[in-house]
Amino acid sequence: MGKVVFLVYFTLVACTTMYLTCTLWIAAPKDAPPISTPAAPAQGDKVGQAPEITPAADLKATWKVWGGEYSITPELRLILLVLFVGGFAACISGMKSFADYVGEDKLSSNWYWFYYAEPLVGGGLAFVFYLVMRGGLMTGTNADIRAVNPFGVTAVAALVGMFSDAAFRKLNEVFDTLFQAKDTRSEKLTDFAITTPPALPPAVSGTAYKFVLQGKGGKAPYTWAAVSGLPSWMTLSSRGELGGTPAAPDPAAKFTIQVKDAAGETAVQELTVTVV
Repeated sequence: MGKVVFLVYFTLVACTTMYLTCTLWIAAPKDAPPISTPAAPAQGDKVGQAPEITPAADLKATWKVWGGEYSITPELRLILLVLFVGGFAACISGMKSFADYVGEDKLSSNWYWFYYAEPLVGGGLAFVFYLVMRGGLMTGTNADIRAVNPFGVTAVAALVGMFSDAAFRKLNEVFDTLFQAKDTRSEKLTDFAITTPPALPPAVSGTAYKFVLQGKGGKAPYTWAAVSGLPSWMTLSSRGELGGTPAAPDPAAKFTIQVKDAAGETAVQELTVTVV
């Protein structure tokens, strides 16, 4: 039943976004003048007199959808195109992924909500990409709405919606480029964490065992404690020293420890020790 509901949902969303995209596409402003270099003035013309160009904000498009007519600006038209095309492309990508998993009999019902959110994620990412492009943060961006190629913008929106993971990585790259700042403040606390690997060095049955836990960041001194599962033969001091002598082999003893710094911040980690 869930598969049928999913297919109906994606079919409705795909058809709706495609219909809205088509109606927006044919709603292009009819009176938008081309962007071009003014010709040299003819003999007798006043030098320096520029041709009149309709401001981009005054251009309007008539969007006819579902029996109604709406007057929208070119900028709003492009934004809506980006949202709808991004959602439509995400539907196509989601339906292909869904079909692949159903065909391989690997689909889990827990994934349904992920697929239901795909069109929203695709449209949202496409919109963010549009803002990045129009903001001039990517190569080849033109700020004048009349010079923006709608084919290029909608193509990018479709690719973003279809390949959302790659789009996330590209936006992360843009963010890293804009906000590469080094914090050299000596008094700033770094991230507080336990650096000891989850798998401790093995212990030997009948031999004394000793290991010191390590952490980083925060504010010294640290206070260590066992949360749960500490082996009966092992002790943990507040300084982070593990000790004891195991009496018999144990393939994998798991336990959880916690460390607290002087500022009250805590970090928790599960550890495993093997007794051979």
